[in-house]
Amino acid sequence: MSKAIKEWQDVNWTEGVELRSGPMEWGLVDASPNTEFYWSRLKSEKRVYLRCCNECGTMQHARRVVCQKCYGAEFTWIASSGKGSIYTKSTIEYANDLDLKLVVPYSLGIVLLDEQVPIFTRIVTPGDLSGRKAEIGNRGVCGAQIFLGLMLPLFEVE
Repeated sequence: MSKAIKEWQDVNWTEGVELRSGPMEWGLVDASPNTEFYWSRLKSEKRVYLRCCNECGTMQHARRVVCQKCYGAEFTWIASSGKGSIYTKSTIEYANDLDLKLVVPYSLGIVLLDEQVPIFTRIVTPGDLSGRKAEIGNRGVCGAQIFLGLMLPLFEVE
């Protein structure tokens, strides 16, 4: 049994456990202690970093608190190749929000990185920032770009 599971089993849940979430902006939560490294590297290097479990070596997204495979809680940050393929995609054609009206149409979706980690990202194709022409299975590279004032992942189809 991992150390993390043992610690969670020792918590007296009858007394309650305080949980907090930062203020929300565009559906994103401010960086937590677990994700601060991810967001700072995305901003400074325009590159996606993943967490690698120190117990079993499973790669996973930054927001995971425990390993999805062995429940370990110790991780090492690894730079992703950024390469992957589109798993699912949707193009947003209409917006009620004044800021979003300035950027429609745009495409969002889930990209499966070559490290077998899914990531939610904006999707663009060569010469078309709307990403309308992107198709499931298209290959590309995930980096980062400012979108509505926030540095967010951006998947560029090859």
